[in-house]
Order: sequence, then structure tokens, then C-alpha cells
Amino acid sequence: MEHYYHFIFDLLLPLHTLFLKANDKTSFSISDFGILRPILDEIFGNRVEIIDRSNAKRTDAFKLRGMDPRFVKIHYSVLKSLKGKLCEKLKIEPNHKPNKVLLIERIPPQEYFQKEAVHKGAGSTRRSIKNHQELKIAIRSALKPEFHFQNIQLEEMNFSEQIQCFDSAIMVIGQHGAGLSNIIWMKQSSTVVEIGFESKDHFRILSKVMRHTYISVNQNEAHVQLDVEIFLKNLKGNKLTNRYFK
Repeated sequence: MEHYYHFIFDLLLPLHTLFLKANDKTSFSISDFGILRPILDEIFGNRVEIIDRSNAKRTDAFKLRGMDPRFVKIHYSVLKSLKGKLCEKLKIEPNHKPNKVLLIERIPPQEYFQKEAVHKGAGSTRRSIKNHQELKIAIRSALKPEFHFQNIQLEEMNFSEQIQCFDSAIMVIGQHGAGLSNIIWMKQSSTVVEIGFESKDHFRILSKVMRHTYISVNQNEAHVQLDVEIFLKNLKGNKLTNRYFK
């Protein structure tokens, strides 16, 4: 649960669905799970208590079933409900006219993921675009003036900022990684461009659930040197994405 993708789909979403069915006096106790723990306090308050696993009574314990979209069928309405709950609790005003094109920049992970996490590593240690700055400049220059470009470093953004940023976006471009989990905060019919070299279905499936347009850009290595000219040419030549570009 200490990594963002699993926090969203194997903890936050299952807890949300349980609370939708429970009465107002129901609460749950879970064992500590690391750096993302404070987010639960913001959302659920005292209805979720963090306890020491060794003090938990066996008769009171049960396994919380994860909702990873690769293995569990998730309905759009459930994710929409989660977003509504979060916007309410975190006081996020939904954007009704999204116009941002986001480019995710992978930077070195926080110290926690380098030293304390059970599964160490993240960010640019796993994948990167070597010529990210070139790509950033090219995309910014190629967009039509009605679209606002934003280069984002998710490691530098808190949970609320990530939701708000993706809620205002109509297109996101990024490498395969947990940051693309944020596409669930985007309005339906947005566009997701995933750059990857592994055969993984996480965000293709999630895009389908969210009713987004999904485009995969295959590469042959984790730390890639993109041919920016060809990359943009393909996006401009694609009838699903050419509306964003000059």
C-alpha cells in the first residue's frame, strides 16, 4: 500500500466502497502502511484507525480485497463516486472546462522510497525519458493556443494537488508508472498517451473504464531517448489527438 497505484486501488477504493454500504457509525482499523497513511486521516477521519498489527484481535480481522482493475471489474460510477467524495473532503472545486495537456516528468524518488520502503525505488530510477526537456519544449510549441501545457513532477505534488491537476486536464502524456493512476480524476473522453516498453495493461484497462481515448507508444528500453519529431508527427497525424495540435 506504500506505493501510489496500490494505495489507490487496493486500499482507498475498497475502503470507499465499504463505507458506501456501511452505516455512519461503522469504522475500521488497519495496520500502518507507510508514507501515504496521512491521506486516510484527511478523507475518513476517525472512521479509519491505524493500529499495531500485533495488537489486533484475530477474530476481528478480515482481508480487504483489492480492486486492481487488471483483476477486478470496476464500474465508472464507482470511480466517479470516489472522486466526488475526495473533492468534497479535500475541498477541491471541480473544473468544468478542462484545457490542460500534461507531461509527466519522472524525477528521483523521495528518500522514503530509497531507504525505508519495503519495495524500494520509483521515479527516474525505474524509467525516464533522457531528452525530456526537448520533448517538453516541442509539445508546448506544437499545441493550439486554446490548450494550456503543464510539465508536472508528481513527487513534488501532494494528493490534493494531483487530483486538482488531472481534473483540469484533457490529455496526459507519460511513461508507464503509478502516476498514470491519476487518469481516474480526468473527465471522461480525455486522452491518455502511455510511453512504455513492457507489455502491461494497467492503464489501457483503466482508460477503458474511464471512457478515455488510450494511445500506446512502444519503446524498447526503460530509459528512452525519444525521437521527438516522429512522436509529435504521429500525434498530429492521429485523428484522435490531432485536435490538440497546430
